Amino acid sequence: IMTEDEMDRLFQALSHTHRRRILDIVGLEPGIHVGVLASRFDVTRIAVMNHLAALERAGLIISERSGTARRLYLNAT
Repeated sequence: IMTEDEMDRLFQALSHTHRRRILDIVGLEPGIHVGVLASRFDVTRIAVMNHLAALERAGLIISERSGTARRLYLNAT
């Protein structure tokens, strides 16, 4: 069972169009590098990183270090 804070983070993360698109992309391309993902948006890499941080706080995205890059995975649980 989720706490109210966890539910707030989840719904806040899902409220933004870019974040929902990020989830779609990561779901279709597990292990995508952050740089590749960021190149698909017309915003700065920093903005994409902020969106990823919100998704990670909500438990929707898992990031894994791979050398100097980060790989992203959808957390389906």
